[in-house]
This record gives sequence, C-alpha cells and structure tokens, in this order.
Amino acid sequence: MDRNSETWSIEQQCPQCGGPVILADTDRILSCSYCRVRLFISTRDYFKYILPPADQSPEELIFTPYWRFKGIIFSSSVVKTEHRITDSTISASEHSLFPISLGVRPQAVRLKFLSPELKHHFFLPERPFREVLPDMEKRRNHAESLSLKQQGSILNTGQEAPLHRAFIGETTNLIYLPLSIDGDRFYDTVSKSLLCKIPGDMSLRFVKMKDWGVKFIPTLCPDCGWDMTGETDSLVLLCRNCDSAWKASYHGLEKVRYSVIHTKDAGALYLPFWRLSAEIKEIGLNSYADLVRFANLPRVIRDEWEEKDITFWTPAFKVQPGLFLSASMKATVSQLAPEMSAPLPGGFVFSVNLPFGESFESLKTILIEMAIPRKKFISIIDSISVTPLDRELVLVPFTDTGHELNQPQIHMSISRNTLKYGRNL
Repeated sequence: MDRNSETWSIEQQCPQCGGPVILADTDRILSCSYCRVRLFISTRDYFKYILPPADQSPEELIFTPYWRFKGIIFSSSVVKTEHRITDSTISASEHSLFPISLGVRPQAVRLKFLSPELKHHFFLPERPFREVLPDMEKRRNHAESLSLKQQGSILNTGQEAPLHRAFIGETTNLIYLPLSIDGDRFYDTVSKSLLCKIPGDMSLRFVKMKDWGVKFIPTLCPDCGWDMTGETDSLVLLCRNCDSAWKASYHGLEKVRYSVIHTKDAGALYLPFWRLSAEIKEIGLNSYADLVRFANLPRVIRDEWEEKDITFWTPAFKVQPGLFLSASMKATVSQLAPEMSAPLPGGFVFSVNLPFGESFESLKTILIEMAIPRKKFISIIDSISVTPLDRELVLVPFTDTGHELNQPQIHMSISRNTLKYGRNL
C-alpha cells in the first residue's frame, strides 16, 4: 500500500555498499536501491538523531537535546475520552536559555542518526521524557487557548480535568541541535544564527557518548536463512519459507509468537492485532464472565465463561485514535479463538507498525471506555494496576470490498484510506 509523505527524512549511507539512502522517520527497514540489501534498523531504546550543521568547520560542537513525541494522547474524564494526534518537540535540556522547541528545523533539513563519529564533541544531558511531558501538554493547551481566542470562541473554563491520560506513540525520539561557542555567545549551527548570550554564572555539564548508535541487522530468517518479507515501516518480518515471524532487538532478531484466524476467503487481507494477557488488580476482572458483567454486555453468562481466561485485543497497526479504541473494544468483546502454530496465510499481511508496549499503555483507557458505570470505575483509576503477562500477534482476515475492509466476527469495517493515513501517525 502507498504511504503519504507527511514524515521527516533521514540521510544514511548503506552499511554494505556506502550508497546514499533516504529514509522516512517511520522506516524500520533500510532498503538500498544500489546493492539491493535489506536491513532491519535497531536501537537499544529509542532512536537518536542530529540536525547536521550547515557549516562543518567548527572543530568542537555542543549538542543540546530535544524530545520528539509523535502519536496519540487520550484524555479520559468522568464524561468522555478525548483524543488528539500530536507531533511536538520540546527541549530536554536542564538549561532554560535554549529554544523551547526545534520549530521547523527538522522539516527543513534531513536528519542523521547519532554516530560514533561524533564522540569527540560534547553532549548536554537530557531530562527524562516523562519529566518533560507536562511541559509539552502545557504548551499545547496554551496554543489551543490562543487559537480559540483568536477565533472569538468562548473557553469552557469549567470543563472537567482528565482523570487519566495515555500517550500512545510509535515515535519517541531524541534529536540533538548542534551549537558552537564564539566568545560569550551560543550560535545555532543549523540556521547559522545567534542563539543567545552565555550567562556569566552558567556552568555546563556534559555526558559521554555511550552506545547510542543504531544497528543494522540482515533481514534473513535466523532459522532457515530465507529472505523475509515486510514493508519498510514494519516492526515484524515474516518468513514464508518456515512460517515464522521475527522482530528486531538491539542484540539481533527475536522470534514473535503468532496465530491466525481461519477464513475461506482466498482473497482476504490480514490485519495484525496484539492479543494481550494482563493482571488487573482491584477490579476482579479475571474471566470472560467478569468482562460481560464489567461492560454490562447484553449476553446471558454461560457457566463455562466463569473459567474462560480473558485476553485484551488492540490493533498492531497505527490508526486514527477513535478507530483504535473502537477496534480494541470490539475485538476484546469478540474474544476470537485463533489457531496457534498455524502456517502463515497466503494473503497480504498489513504492516505491524505499532509496538506491543504501546498496546499495554492503552489498556486503562480501553477499560474506561468499556466500564459500566463509567463514573465508578474512573474514580478509582489511579489505584488500578495493570501488569503485563504475555502477548501474541494475531493475523485477522478482512474481506476486501475495494474501498473498505470488513471483519464480520468483530463487526468492524475500515477504509483503505484510513489505513494509509494511519501509517504516518
């Protein structure tokens, strides 16, 4: 499927032949048009980039860090759950004199992966991402308030504050802005402009470059050596020779357990879902019968449901936030029974581009939407703990009608344009 171009670009040399490769920031597979090699791009935690200086002449550079969060923010109150898609950068430095945001710099130039070649330069330490999230939210809320005032809208100052927030984002990166010092001034070496004057009492603390680079892993099946298939933004590759699935880690390729929902439709397209097991304390949600009672589903509880374990389902592909919640609830209620150790389906399998860790992050929000009564459940949301136990990739068949995909067991329809748009969330 085609992808749109609403992404940042990354400049990289092919590790095998040295040819130039331009990646989208959503790409997790490097595909070289010169030597035809395909490589998984892996990192220890999150990807780290630099904005290349316009002038390469400074011998010493100081790199100041910025967090980038690109994803969905769910804000749940007693009345409803609001959501919005955000793509923001915010300073991760402990010094307040640097710009609060990178602005349009990353869109105007191509980023580069942080490389050991920069080990002789200086890096300012970063504040943890969770520490800067409140500042990011304040900036966003302030911008929205100003926009409403400019439009002449009346602000609802009595609106309920959210009782729970979830940040679901495939993209959390660290981007370094290179600075140079000339006398008592900092200069932005990307825009070649004066940044600020250095206070006389300012003391800079630096951190050494650690193992911050990326690893490139051949996309060959570790079990049989076959070329694996998957689109460039996919986090999981499939080996159709030995029917296995693999994801990249910093130490190599790791096998992903998967299962398949059967269908007689030979032309079906398969969408990936995460099937999650979790321990949820304080609410007694241990069986499918408990789920029926919790969500007040219009079903007569069978005796065997009291012993039937419950699993939670979420899309393993990025999609608009409203559809993400709807699909998660429908699939969780359906409790489909996939076949373990099944061969990979012959039809097209859509990219797995949402990590399972993000799906676990969304579980409380999904439970809030399912709870009846909602008010009672959300009032104790802070005391509820969700402990991940297990996860499995499930390939669910959808019937392709041309403009949309239908899944009768989940009672779900999704348009092709929605899937296309979601790949760049």
